[in-house]
Amino acid sequence: MAHAVILAGASGYYGRALACALAALPAGHPARPCSLALLGRSPAALAATAAAVTSAAAAATDVVAPPSESVGGGISPLFPPSRVRLTIHPLDLVTATPSALAAVAAAAVRGLPSPGASSAVAAAAAATDGGEVGVPSAPPTPPARVTLFSTAGVVALPSAAAAAAPGGDAVSAAVAASVAANAVGPLRLAAAVATAVGATSAMAAEVEEQGVLPPLFPPVPLTVVAVSSLLALVPSPLPEMLPYVVGKSAAEAAFRCLAAQWAASQGGGAERRVLNWAPGPLAGGGMRTEIRAAGVDDGLPREGEVAPADSAAALMDVLASGKWESGAHIDYFDVVGERNGKGNGGREGKR
Repeated sequence: MAHAVILAGASGYYGRALACALAALPAGHPARPCSLALLGRSPAALAATAAAVTSAAAAATDVVAPPSESVGGGISPLFPPSRVRLTIHPLDLVTATPSALAAVAAAAVRGLPSPGASSAVAAAAAATDGGEVGVPSAPPTPPARVTLFSTAGVVALPSAAAAAAPGGDAVSAAVAASVAANAVGPLRLAAAVATAVGATSAMAAEVEEQGVLPPLFPPVPLTVVAVSSLLALVPSPLPEMLPYVVGKSAAEAAFRCLAAQWAASQGGGAERRVLNWAPGPLAGGGMRTEIRAAGVDDGLPREGEVAPADSAAALMDVLASGKWESGAHIDYFDVVGERNGKGNGGREGKR
């Protein structure tokens, strides 16, 4: 099956880990992409992620396509399914115009470069030369399914002085920025991708009805993985974390609502699902480094942190199983706990 993956926040710490994990999956793994669209604010950081993805794919030991994904199964012979079609799309989810958002979503669903991204694509092409990842020379076939990973977001720490008095101007501004980046922007992208997926399904159906193609393209399923946090569910006593908690809580509620809306409207159409994924307290960079650099002590010892690669691998396992209810919140420690037969894996108190 042609699996199109869109990864927002690919220039960030956890986004890069997810991109590498996806590219390194063996052929035949349910989550392995045929195309991988990297979205982020910084073209330079996206190019660095593209280079990291190339290295991860080149190191994979199993890149042979199974018989079910042969050329006869609908995959373009110009781009074999043992390779991942890579495109990068510089985009700010908060400030992007609706038309720009729609254009990127439509291109990403089809595994194509988006308008205005030529320099970024050229950088990715140079970075991926000779690897398992590449930039397409011909348009791909319509996807059989689409997965959107929404990892974009900000911590939005106000100054310690302003955080000590909630309601001050600095705190209000930080809360607004957090809600915009952690909830509104990702929700805008999810809506744009859903529209693009719907248009792809409709276009394929129209072509089939005209007798141009056999019925190869049923309605396209869409999965949205929204990167959440335990702090979206558990209050934090740290005043500095108020904006982040509000933003993540808003995102969690928004994506739960989206799951409910899709469940109510699907009928006999393509399946659309939402997963709120809490990756655990990531080690080595990202949010925790930013928090500590600001002098905030969350009380979690470094030995309680999670390697980004381990968190990404756990998410791949969850997606491969498919055993989760749309709108559910699953934490990294839930997965570890199930593996070890320890319930929630001791996630209480972890972020």
